Amino acid sequence: SSPKVSLEESTSSFAISNGFVCVIGTPGAISYAAADHTGNGNYGNNVFTNNGFTLERENTDGSVITSADLSATDVTTSIIDANENYVSVSMIGIHDSNTNDEGTISED
Repeated sequence: SSPKVSLEESTSSFAISNGFVCVIGTPGAISYAAADHTGNGNYGNNVFTNNGFTLERENTDGSVITSADLSATDVTTSIIDANENYVSVSMIGIHDSNTNDEGTISED
């Protein structure tokens, strides 16, 4: 059988783990991912550098806008669905202008 999925939430982050893999999300980013090949939850070093997995856009002037610059007040993170086999997470409010552009990141 598959390992059971564990979910921990706070107002500004979430952590999903199953003993083999742990992923932590913060506003606008998946900031941490680590593994334990034995399945005991003794996770090693973060496989990401800097801000982790973020959304970025390079403007024509060369400036870079990144979702890592967002705060908990900018992004609404919600657990859409969760059970012992999977977790689905939504991050709404990831944008880089005053328009209503939005992005959603789901991790199953």
